[in-house]
Amino acid sequence: MTKTGMIKQLKCAQRALIALILPILIFLSAPPALAQPDLTITPKSMTVAGTRGSSTSRSLLLRTTNTVNDLQIISLDLNTQDGQEIFPAKLIQPTLPDEEIEANSLLSIPIQFQLDDAPKSGEFSGELLIKFSETELSVPLTVRIKDPFPIPLGIISIGVILSIAVSSYRSRGKLRDKILVRVGQLRIQLRSDPQLAETSLTDQFNSIPNPFKTRIEGHLLDVEMALQGERWNDGNQAITQAESVWLKWRKGREDWLALLNYGQTLEEKIPATPDIDPPYLQSVRRNLQLAIREAPDQNPQDLYQQLDDLAKQINKYLQLDAKLRDLDNLLVETTISTQELQSWQRQQKNLRNKLNNLEPTDKKAGQELNGQIEKAITLLAKQIPANSTKLGFLITQPELLQKAPGIDTPRIVIQEPRLAEFRLWIFSAISYAIAIVLLAGSGFIELYTYKSTFGANLWGDYGVLLAWGFGAEASRDAITKVVANLDLPGLN
Repeated sequence: MTKTGMIKQLKCAQRALIALILPILIFLSAPPALAQPDLTITPKSMTVAGTRGSSTSRSLLLRTTNTVNDLQIISLDLNTQDGQEIFPAKLIQPTLPDEEIEANSLLSIPIQFQLDDAPKSGEFSGELLIKFSETELSVPLTVRIKDPFPIPLGIISIGVILSIAVSSYRSRGKLRDKILVRVGQLRIQLRSDPQLAETSLTDQFNSIPNPFKTRIEGHLLDVEMALQGERWNDGNQAITQAESVWLKWRKGREDWLALLNYGQTLEEKIPATPDIDPPYLQSVRRNLQLAIREAPDQNPQDLYQQLDDLAKQINKYLQLDAKLRDLDNLLVETTISTQELQSWQRQQKNLRNKLNNLEPTDKKAGQELNGQIEKAITLLAKQIPANSTKLGFLITQPELLQKAPGIDTPRIVIQEPRLAEFRLWIFSAISYAIAIVLLAGSGFIELYTYKSTFGANLWGDYGVLLAWGFGAEASRDAITKVVANLDLPGLN
């Protein structure tokens, strides 16, 4: 055999050997076929949600291809995400069958979760381990637990009630209490002044009551009526007016006292007429009372000028009245005839009517009447004997008016301010406490509780806390002012 033929035979043998070995190698290197598992589980993962204080159950559906007689379901502790809390395995209680599981069968296994013994609310994650023969399977398990509803419902209800109470107090009670506090403070100041105190004896002996006290009591009555009608703006305006009257009295107290005493003197000087009240005196008395009553609206100089004018009018009446009385006395002593006497009497009556109906401010008419009376006196005096005692007769001063009873100003009883001040203090304290707790608490939870490495950066961590406090309070204050400027009901 030639060398060439031998080479050809070797190549053919080599090809045959490769063809024989290659299938064997391929067969040996191929992965084994996946064996069909003996048990399948549905669902592949389990999520349980419930309320703490109750229990709930879920079911696992098992499908078997072979007989299973050593099935075990092992509960493991479930952990929170941060690993700080666990849901104990003993609270997960699967109920296993007492008999073996036949091949090609379906079986539902209930699993009881005792949420009433859960340590706290939260989300717990872990797995259930299912073991049979030499096979182990796991089912991912998540348990979510929340607090029972009564407490959260109570908390949110309390929050709503507190919010309503605060809003109601802000829109109603706060304004009312502020007004009551101001009323109480004004009452204390009034009691410290003998002229304005409710127990003052001055008004009991004066026919003209203190106009400042009367005006203040009137404004306080307006305050009471406004508070009863929940008209807070009207009440605030009334107490402001009362305070303004009190301030005017305090500033010029000595001047006001002197002028009011002078006005009382003028009142006493007005003659009393038992039969009629002449229009002249009515006008003077009315103007005097009006000037005194409107004193809180004036300054001392204006009241002084009015009282001075009234004093001149009273003096003019007293002078003319005295001259007419002199004329009456002369008529008694005169020796003229009866006819002339009757004529003089008619003339004297006419002069008296002119005086009674004279306008107090009409100076010209007063001067004319004075001239007529003096002329009549001069003519009658000539007809009286020189030795008569009636000549030079001086009329005595007229009897002064009896003092009229003081005006009984109703006492306005308004609630003492102590309770109102206490409510305002409580409201302010609670408002600040809530702001501090909410702002500081939210920042503490956000920046400290949720940060497991807090304090590693001393200046950074604590600086952020400080900045949070300033920023949160600044934001709260800015938002409060913006909302207040909207003039919404209950925010004024």
